[in-house]
Amino acid sequence: GSHEIALQSNGAIAEEMTFNELYGLGFLAGRDYAAAIEAVTAVDVRRVAGIYLDLGRRTEVVVGPTKDQSE
Repeated sequence: GSHEIALQSNGAIAEEMTFNELYGLGFLAGRDYAAAIEAVTAVDVRRVAGIYLDLGRRTEVVVGPTKDQSE
């Protein structure tokens, strides 16, 4: 939804079309954006995650007060 909201002005639409053309996608590529996002399946996400993510080499970050700071 945020992509479509960002394209509410003619200037934003023209900018998207310009960048799509510069990236070699064709200026009308934005019309297929929502369909391309909806076409991604859970199987696709798992397959790509298996290629790029290694759970043996991860970093975990916890945001919030530490035990000493909460007192």
